[in-house]
Amino acid sequence: MYFVGGGMVQGHPLTSSIPWRVMPETNIPIFGVNFRKCVTAKTAFPAALQDALSAFHFLLEMGYREENISVMGDSGGAGIVVTFLLYLNRYNFPMPENAVLISPFVDLASRFDGKGVGEEEEGSLIELDFMNNEMFAMVGYQYCENRPDLRGALLSPARGVMPEGYEFEGLCRCMVVWGDAEVFCSGLELMGDGSEDRWYICPVPQEFRGIIASPKHDRPEKG
Repeated sequence: MYFVGGGMVQGHPLTSSIPWRVMPETNIPIFGVNFRKCVTAKTAFPAALQDALSAFHFLLEMGYREENISVMGDSGGAGIVVTFLLYLNRYNFPMPENAVLISPFVDLASRFDGKGVGEEEEGSLIELDFMNNEMFAMVGYQYCENRPDLRGALLSPARGVMPEGYEFEGLCRCMVVWGDAEVFCSGLELMGDGSEDRWYICPVPQEFRGIIASPKHDRPEKG
């Protein structure tokens, strides 16, 4: 399953280069989920989560086993994947085997103005990132229009303020990759900070950093 990036307001899985690059390398088919974009209140959260759940259960009904399903997303699409996994975990639904998250948008409460979490670092990253940081702040508000109470909680998992019953422990194995010079960096580091029981560092080449999340019992022994 693939969830396209685009700040949850734009993008189509068929026009993204990511699945077209991954398929020939892995020989694995990709099911692109064209989730509803938050361009109106009717298509704001929880619409994308509902679409993710529908797509996953469609594959299960088609005969695919959860252990044979991986989930991948980038940017806003990867943020939706995180919410999707947290929801499955909360209600003890079947869980995909693993997930790949490319620069996930996991702090929707940030203002992206250099005055938020990790203020000094965020300010320097804003000068480097080619993305429109004002747009990120805007879509963070727009996506949460129907549930503003979740903006700094479930929909911003980097902050670690989860609603009751939602937690990282119990999620499938996830690889999270992001670049050193992107505005999401502070939020992603915050999500992994102090979570040694859930996360461990895995080096990724070409100036990207990776974090692999897995249940504690599934991690390799140190030494």
